[in-house]
Amino acid sequence: MKFLISESKLGSILFSYLDNMNLTIKETSDNYYFLRGEDNWKSEIRVVKYFAHCYLSYDFVKEISDFFSIKFDETEKIIGKYIEKKLNVEPRLMVVKGRMEIPTMIVRT
Repeated sequence: MKFLISESKLGSILFSYLDNMNLTIKETSDNYYFLRGEDNWKSEIRVVKYFAHCYLSYDFVKEISDFFSIKFDETEKIIGKYIEKKLNVEPRLMVVKGRMEIPTMIVRT
């Protein structure tokens, strides 16, 4: 069964979904890292503070896109709005293959 959901409602649903993923935000002097869980070594999202460049894990975006049966680029935009809401920045989105490794010292802080 399929439902028709307005774009604003879809954004709201995805924001709730992302909030329920319990993404942990680790901050360094240069970056924000969004991790799944405290002890994770790889970041799903990395935002460079000064330029607002935002690197999204391809697998992360694809997982959400597939789960909600929405287009990849639409999922990417909604995640961008989520990041904008969380960090109060307007991110420049870029999708990268795999997840970004983060320095050990960040995970342990």
